[in-house]
Amino acid sequence: MAGSVRAGAAADRASRARRHLGPAGRHPFAHAERLLGRPLEIRDVQELVRRYLAAFGPASARDMQA
Repeated sequence: MAGSVRAGAAADRASRARRHLGPAGRHPFAHAERLLGRPLEIRDVQELVRRYLAAFGPASARDMQA
């Protein structure tokens, strides 16, 4: 049952992503807030930077400002 619930949730996210991509999926991106259906919550900027660096390795101050 849990697997089917997760699969259903993933299918729902994919369906929402297709709707937000526009006609024939011509847009190369979708806004995260529209895709998720809720505003993004950035609680701790330092934690966000730590997670970014852990995932993508060394980065400059300019990378963090982008």
